[in-house]
Amino acid sequence: MSNHNLASVSYNPSNPLERVRLSTRRVVQQAQLVRLDLQKLRALADSYDLAAIRQNYQFEADFHFLAQGEAQANYVVTLDALNFGSGLSPRWKEFEAAQLVQGSLYKTVADTLRREAEAGNPLDARFAAEATPSQLATMFGIPADFELLQMFAASLNELGQWVINQYSASYVNLIEATDFKAAGLVELLGANLKYFDDQAIYKPDGLPVYFYKRAQILANDLYLAFEGKSWGAFADIEQLTMFADNLLPHYFRMEGVLSYEPSLEQAIEAGEYLPAGSTAEVELRANAVQCVEIICQYLRENQPGQIPIFPAQLDSYLWNYSQSRRIKSRPRHRTITYFY
Repeated sequence: MSNHNLASVSYNPSNPLERVRLSTRRVVQQAQLVRLDLQKLRALADSYDLAAIRQNYQFEADFHFLAQGEAQANYVVTLDALNFGSGLSPRWKEFEAAQLVQGSLYKTVADTLRREAEAGNPLDARFAAEATPSQLATMFGIPADFELLQMFAASLNELGQWVINQYSASYVNLIEATDFKAAGLVELLGANLKYFDDQAIYKPDGLPVYFYKRAQILANDLYLAFEGKSWGAFADIEQLTMFADNLLPHYFRMEGVLSYEPSLEQAIEAGEYLPAGSTAEVELRANAVQCVEIICQYLRENQPGQIPIFPAQLDSYLWNYSQSRRIKSRPRHRTITYFY
């Protein structure tokens, strides 16, 4: 089925969340290497248990730090400053001392920071500004010269120094400056921090495509950690898009919704790295974003008596579902990037 049959939606490019929707939709309409089968996508949507999707939308307690007040905000912001590295995850696993929580790099980072917070580390902006690869190496039990730790330190330093300079060293002040709009947080982070400015130029048309994965997931994690209240009271949480990474494109491929041009499929199966910002990498992420958008729209139209499922809810459900052995039985694309 042609990608040009995607449902028409109105967009406001001045809103960063709508920029994601508009630009990823444009990529899918032009995609050269990745194809989306709308019929299979709708059939997949029909199989979903909407109650299970809603129940799964929570800040998991087994590896996250759960507290109150500023300590909770500091933890969440620090965690999402380090919420990347999937492309280097296989190399992390090769270290003799590496112990991944539930086989997940993200859960390992979350659990390590949880233990740091419980031991009294404030995980505040000053901690971030002063973090070094050596300190992080001690924290994670990984050699300091490992590329990902260098990237972790750079991300923390950039964020910490900015918050010290602009928000009196307070993550809470940053959150409050958004007027509790998720779009406002995404805009601030993307406009001021390289490590959060998740966009690329789509080479076939030379125009930008936006994802803002980690900026969006920070708003989502604050919302969940504070149960939609206090420093997580984002009124526009339902407007977040999917958090574009390398797992959900693979999920939709495994479900037969996405198909790849043979040379791209062969490269992924062979474990070859896709360059960040390459046509293939952008098309993979953009197609996953639009899959989630289309499913949510389809469910709204075909389940009128149900409370609508929004993209962040569906993303959370599918990300957890995709930890299954069946979904991970084949290689997914790998890219070395600080965006996911």
